[in-house]
Amino acid sequence: MSKKSFNPRQLRPADLLRIVNAIDIPNADSLTEFQLRRHRNRAGYSISDPSNPQSVDLFRYAAWLTLEYAKPKSGPLSYEEQKARKAERAAEAVRSAQDIGEIPAVVNPDRKAQAIASFRGFCETYFAEVFYLQWSDDHLRVIEKIEKAVRTGGLFAMAMPRGSGKALALDTPLATPSGWTTIGDVKVGDTLFDERGRMCRVIHATEVMHDHPCYRVRFSDGEEIVCDADHLWTVEDRYSRKNPLTLTTEYMANRVHISNKRYRVPRVNPLQGCDENLQFDLKALTAERYIVSITPTESVPVRCIQVDSPSHLYLAGRKMVPTHNTVLCQTAVLWAALIGASPFICLVAASAERARDLLENIKIWLETNPLLHEDFPEVTYPIRCLERITNRQKGQKYQGEPTRIDWSSDRVVLPVIEGSLSSGIVISSSGMKGSDIRGQNYARADGQVVRPQLVLVDDPQTTESAWSPSQSQRREAILAGDVLGMAGPGKKIAGLMACTVIRPGDMADNILDRDKHPEWQGERTKMVYAFPAPETDKLWAKYSEIRADSLRNDGDGSLATEFYRHNREAMDTGSIVSWPERFNEDELSALQHAMNLRLRDEAAFFAEYQNEPIVETIGEEMLGADAIAAKTNGHLRNVIPQACNHLTMFIDVQQKVLFWMLCGWEENFTGYIIDYGTWPEQKRAYYTLRDIRSTISRAAPGAGLEGQIYAGLDKLTAEKLSLPYRRDDGAEMRIDRCLIDANWGQSTDVVYQFCRQSQYAGLLLPSHGRYVGASSIPFSEYKRKRGDRVGLHWRIPNTVGSRQVRHALIDTNYWKTFVHARLSVSMGDPGCLSLFGHDEKSHRLIADHLTAEYRVKSQAQGRTVDEWKLRATRPDNHWLDCLVGCAVAASIQGVSLPGLESRTTQSRPRMKLSEIQRGR
Repeated sequence: MSKKSFNPRQLRPADLLRIVNAIDIPNADSLTEFQLRRHRNRAGYSISDPSNPQSVDLFRYAAWLTLEYAKPKSGPLSYEEQKARKAERAAEAVRSAQDIGEIPAVVNPDRKAQAIASFRGFCETYFAEVFYLQWSDDHLRVIEKIEKAVRTGGLFAMAMPRGSGKALALDTPLATPSGWTTIGDVKVGDTLFDERGRMCRVIHATEVMHDHPCYRVRFSDGEEIVCDADHLWTVEDRYSRKNPLTLTTEYMANRVHISNKRYRVPRVNPLQGCDENLQFDLKALTAERYIVSITPTESVPVRCIQVDSPSHLYLAGRKMVPTHNTVLCQTAVLWAALIGASPFICLVAASAERARDLLENIKIWLETNPLLHEDFPEVTYPIRCLERITNRQKGQKYQGEPTRIDWSSDRVVLPVIEGSLSSGIVISSSGMKGSDIRGQNYARADGQVVRPQLVLVDDPQTTESAWSPSQSQRREAILAGDVLGMAGPGKKIAGLMACTVIRPGDMADNILDRDKHPEWQGERTKMVYAFPAPETDKLWAKYSEIRADSLRNDGDGSLATEFYRHNREAMDTGSIVSWPERFNEDELSALQHAMNLRLRDEAAFFAEYQNEPIVETIGEEMLGADAIAAKTNGHLRNVIPQACNHLTMFIDVQQKVLFWMLCGWEENFTGYIIDYGTWPEQKRAYYTLRDIRSTISRAAPGAGLEGQIYAGLDKLTAEKLSLPYRRDDGAEMRIDRCLIDANWGQSTDVVYQFCRQSQYAGLLLPSHGRYVGASSIPFSEYKRKRGDRVGLHWRIPNTVGSRQVRHALIDTNYWKTFVHARLSVSMGDPGCLSLFGHDEKSHRLIADHLTAEYRVKSQAQGRTVDEWKLRATRPDNHWLDCLVGCAVAASIQGVSLPGLESRTTQSRPRMKLSEIQRGR
């Protein structure tokens, strides 16, 4: 309230509350909104200006309070009289609380009218902090189609480059399994922790954002975190009957002063699988913590990340405070509800939990956005009167009539107010599950039953479902049948879909294809419509090299920016970007920003910013996990079939655990997986490397990383290499060859040391996997040196250098194709590979490892090879590496598949000069 507008004879109730409570009176309680409403009901119009009954006259109000205080007190009341008066006061309080009183007038009717008439105007007016950059042509085209779908119906699907979200300051510390990082340094694919102490993966990270309103949030344990106004926190409000709540920083800032224990943050469970380098106070971590203050601070650069935690929470700060993911801004739904475009709007997301988060975001806007409250008080004022106490919605009234407001976690019914465009509008949320979507309806007070007429589908697929053709087809069927049939028989539904193409042929890719689904009118926008001309490739390659060198040496990439500044005109040749204003303050153009994103992760850039995932030609399908798990031979564990003559072992070295496998082989490469496991043993049917509980560090306490690996290898080889294994015919066999993975940088030297010093040195051989692609020199064309041993796509070079231990080099692409081919061979045929036992359920985990990669046919330089790639869900593949190592060890021992014997160059016999002369 400005000084020019201050008039003590005509004050709004909210302004009167601020003035009265600003006066510091000793031992006096603050005047509450409830007390002021009760006083207005008792005093009637005597404390208001006759020309404006909705206002309060400060002088008349003070005089009325004085008269009330000076009234003669009645004599002592009997018990019955006291009881009756107390009941009357209670009833009056209930009636006063139920009736919300007069709704404030619209502050700016012209602004409201413009927002109702234009979706673009609505976004620019009420969410200026989100849409703070100039619109691109793509934005304007999408806005036009959204407005058309909302007003006149129809379907519209859009895939746009990733945008901004709720963010933290760049220096906010984040806990990772290997130590501390910051939100400015974290990348997609990095591992963090959630509030349960379990590891979660970063699945999205925005670019650095600037000029956001920021707050400093202080906690009871002394932790401080700087974040923007829209950042979400999951807390428990001591004044709310429904917890936990997800609230914005700005919303809590206006209420946290009421009590320094109002907002409690969730407790954090002990972290699982963290490194010793991650130092923290476990007692403080699991104690109760509260938000004690939220104060505005100067704007700082911020960034937002998204994790795959089920709760969408991750730990931030040195004291590890659980904080929230970003959610997409779906202002179209809010605008459609406020203008009354549809009586029933449904939010559909990949999961019901995700859909509830979207609805919660809209609820927070309605509760906290000040401009919305000024121009749409008929909607926001009854909502604010609830004060997030859900039970108040049952009896809330306006002018004696129920508002019929509903404010639950999965459905919102806006207040029924006569003359309001949004009176009784329903907004519900649902996951991509047919049983949740079907049959949604709402019975109005007038007897009319309404069904959804507008649906917003937000990212309807997950990474896992996108990579599963069956799940993609199922979700596409749910969309075509259940979602588009929500309006009921014979009625059309308007639909908006915001999606991201994860892989070619997934659900989003099909929906956006106008040939396959013309009814959705798919719009696929890009960050870059034309990349720089081919003649600029050398300049961009030089830019990439300068930038990479700078970042490797703890720089900030400014040298690369200076290079771009001097050569910008040439480097920009032929490029067309969709949004010229979209770049960071340390960059010079939107093109440079796009190229930086591409250099950081090309696959993610084309999927998330270009909406054109890189197309890969996948080779013929291999056996699935179910088929591999079912391929059992009936032999007992650790019992070798009679025809086996060779026994090989491989150990895959990881920081937490050692994966190992033992295989028996016939001379024709018929193979049997005899045993497999981890050291230390996990004693669980299913586990991943990420959530392993029994680790090497616990089995070998007090040692460093190299010492722990050495101790683990020593104990594992002592357990396995020293044992005789029984064959079906009663003969005893021992392991012929054991290869140990030496590829991991931190373990290479210790593996070489162990293989040289172990009592089983004659059986051990370090190994290195080599990626030999279509453009690489094949192993068969390597020039053989003296002392080298060469086999089928493997070779053992002669020892040179300080390590003085022979080692094996393996073409991993070839041997992964080889072992998968053996798995595909039918039982009983030569060259078949099978697993021990009868129970296929017990082999489900190893089957997942063996199918963790897929092969892609690649061609280059006249060669066609299989290149193996890890699936997008990043599963464990360690026993696949073990099986490859066991097969290579068998080949080293002389096992061969008929027709694939190693071709070795026959050396010509030496001839003496005298023999040559005699032959003339």
